[in-house]
Amino acid sequence: AVGQAMQQEIDALRTRLAEVERDAARFQWLRKMHDSTDAVTLWHVRGTGGQPIASGELDAAIDAAMEQA
Repeated sequence: AVGQAMQQEIDALRTRLAEVERDAARFQWLRKMHDSTDAVTLWHVRGTGGQPIASGELDAAIDAAMEQA
């Protein structure tokens, strides 16, 4: 049987893996939506009204865009 500490570590790793997979999905979605094979793509992320999106809100903004796509 797996001890309690080991199970907590496994649970923490599963949570972290889910976070990393979500980050990877965001990146892949951005690349797919803005694929440019002949030039470097530079992204300027803006919210409604053209206001910059704070870095802490960027993941949520990308998630919302992914859900609408």
